[in-house]
Amino acid sequence: MDIRQLRRTSQVTQLELAQRTGISRVRISFAECGYISLSTQELALVRQALLDAVDARAGRLLLSVAAIDHDVAVATREESVQV
Repeated sequence: MDIRQLRRTSQVTQLELAQRTGISRVRISFAECGYISLSTQELALVRQALLDAVDARAGRLLLSVAAIDHDVAVATREESVQV
């Protein structure tokens, strides 16, 4: 598992990941560079933290899309009233 790539794809900084997992930022950095290996428990914490970050981002995206859908519906109604 390439932690750095997964973390970046999830748009999470090392500091954020450290805060979410309780693993030090330096330890995360060393693991990303291949200097150390994280324990199974630490990997599970990283996995959950990244999943939570992606879920939160997906939720915000869905809310944004819903707001756009609402705006389009309102604009469409206004255009049909003007015609």
